[in-house]
Formats: sequence, structure tokens, C-alpha cells
Amino acid sequence: MRLFNFVTGAVVALAIIAGNMTAITPSAKAQAIDNDPDCDKFSVMWCGSFTKSAIISKYENGDGHSSAANIQSIYTSFGISKADITSATYVDGIVYQNGNVTVGGKVVATSAKTYIRTMGTVSASKMASAQTALVKLNKDGQFEYAIMKPCGNPVSAKNVVPPPKPPAPIPVYNCVSLSARVINVDTRTYGYTLSYTAKNGAALRDVTYAFGDGKTQTGVKPAAVNSVTHTFAKAGTYTTTATLYFTTNGKVVSSACSVKITTSNPPVVPPVTPPVTPPVTPPPTVIPNTGAGSVIALFMGASAIGFAGYRFWMIRKINS
Repeated sequence: MRLFNFVTGAVVALAIIAGNMTAITPSAKAQAIDNDPDCDKFSVMWCGSFTKSAIISKYENGDGHSSAANIQSIYTSFGISKADITSATYVDGIVYQNGNVTVGGKVVATSAKTYIRTMGTVSASKMASAQTALVKLNKDGQFEYAIMKPCGNPVSAKNVVPPPKPPAPIPVYNCVSLSARVINVDTRTYGYTLSYTAKNGAALRDVTYAFGDGKTQTGVKPAAVNSVTHTFAKAGTYTTTATLYFTTNGKVVSSACSVKITTSNPPVVPPVTPPVTPPVTPPPTVIPNTGAGSVIALFMGASAIGFAGYRFWMIRKINS
């Protein structure tokens, strides 16, 4: 019983493995990409053509097995002329059995058809595997035709029209506001603050300031637009204008805004006069009031002094 179970399990396991291989093999085969020269009866160009020069050579001279006229007739049936070949710029691509043609992993065409010598014009599904190819795209990147490298077989297909690109955003650029601030009222010095918008591909290049007094400052870079100052030589009313230059879509455009400033002379401060101190007047001399008795006494005292003096003078005169 154990042996039977073992054998049964082994058979089931082999069946599962075989089933998985059956499922994997076609997928792997479908993804196989042939880049080897096909030197066989199926090739339009014997051993293929891996470069533009090789295609031109075999198209013009034949490939040693098929004549140039024969190859040209097949290419003509696919709408490919000598001028198409000689003027083409090719890119590497792949032609798949499901009819897709890819370039850089992107499907550029579907429903591919090719020419196989033993079958004529057939669907790409008749190919043995996916084939590397030289693909011709137009200036807009749309499929025109392809030539498979291993066999030189031409390929036509239905171009995949890419979805339209969303419209590019419209650049926005403008001067929003310009304001002035007093830095020093005595010297009439002002600073400026600038606000602007630049987006959707627009960028501020530089700014020119015209201060309204005949003076300007040009080439101010974005990092310095709010560091600009100006001193007015005299009092008055001035209009300062900032002209902003933007780059957008390879062009230079501009936008401007202004601010009005009224300056004045500094106020006149009168000189400080020191206070005047009035002179000090001494008080008048006051004779004390002594009454009538005092007056008589003073008179008699003065008379005595006068008599004494007179007597002294007479004595000196007699003695002389």
C-alpha cells in the first residue's frame, strides 16, 4: 500500500510538472526574440540586414540568392521605395508574433504584417518568434514601416496614435506690488519691498528701478530686489517704478508697478537761548530816623568840630 501511494504520488507530481511546462513553454517561446541571421528560404534578404547600409546594398545589388529586382518588388508592395530607405533614420525595435511593434518597450504599431517568401504577405503571427527590427518613425514619432534584422523582411502595421499631450500650462508673470519704507527721514533715504508672481515656466531675470528723480538702478537680481535703497537729494514728490523682466518660452517679457513718495526737508529746530539773569541792585541806604533831639545833637557836634578846626588854624597862623 505504501509503495502504491508513493508511485501514485510520483505520477501526480510528474503530471503537474508536465502540465506546468506545457503552460510555460508557449509563453516562453512567444517571448523569445530572434536576432540571429536567418539564412533560409523564408528570408527576403538572405541572412538578413542588420544595418541601414546592408539594407541599401542588398536592395540595390541583390543578396546572392535573390535579385535586386525581386527584393525591390517585395518592398514596393509594402510601399517602401529606394528613397524611403536611403533617407531613413532607423531606431531599434521588435516585431512580436501578436502583431505589436515596439520601440524602447513602447508599442508604436499593432496588427503587423510581413512578407515570408514561402507564404507571401502574412500576419506576424505566422513568424516563428519575435524578431528584432529596424523601425522607421516619422518626425512625430509615429510608425511608418520596419525591416526585420534577421531576415530583411519588410513589415507594415497600424500606427498607434498616441494620446494628445495635455496643453502646456500658460506662463504667469506679473508685478504684484511695490511699496516704500522710510530708512532715514533726515537724509530722505527709502527702502523698497517688491512682490511678484512667476510660475508655469516663467522666471524673474532682473529688475530695473527708476526712482523718479532721474536716477535708476538696473540689473537687480531676484535675490536682491528687496534690498534696494535710494536717497533723494531734495524734498519733493516722486514716483518710483520697478520694471520686472521675466524669461518664458525663450522670450523676455516685462511687467511693472509703481509707488509714490513725498519727501520733506528735516524740521528746523530753533537754537536754544540761555536764560538772562537780571543784575542785582543793592538796596538804598536808609538814614535812621532819630527824632528832633538827635538832629540838635548832631548840629552841635558838627559845630564843635568846626570851631575846633578854626581855632587850630588861627593858632598856626599867629605862630607863623
